[in-house]
Amino acid sequence: MVENSSVNKTPWWFWAVSVFAVLWTLMGLNDYYNSITINVKYLSQIDGMVEFMQAMPVWAKGVWGLAIGSAFLASVLMLLRKKIAVPIYIIALLAMFVSFGYQFSTPNKPDVPNWVHAFTALIWAIAFFLTWFSRKMTARGILR
Repeated sequence: MVENSSVNKTPWWFWAVSVFAVLWTLMGLNDYYNSITINVKYLSQIDGMVEFMQAMPVWAKGVWGLAIGSAFLASVLMLLRKKIAVPIYIIALLAMFVSFGYQFSTPNKPDVPNWVHAFTALIWAIAFFLTWFSRKMTARGILR
């Protein structure tokens, strides 16, 4: 029996979003690595960031790693069309709440320029979008 390939074909935009998700989270992993390893050249783009990262507690670094690591894993799983990406994106969102909660509520945070706040809003928008998108793709049967 031959299957109708037009019924089972994955739309091009799914692949575009999935590749974007992997590349986006790779950028996040790069930021995490350079921050955790105290790359002075990288961190000194923002005054006080080196000291902030040196003072960050281990648990906060771990939660941040969980957030970006699970977002990357979910993105790869989405690219592989696995519906397990949905709960892993949700784990990433929960870890983001804790991580950003610490980063914005700690008294020793550096005074960051406005573009950092705008970029943080973009990170949240993309995180929510990817979670929503993975749920929609599961409902459509694209993620299995």
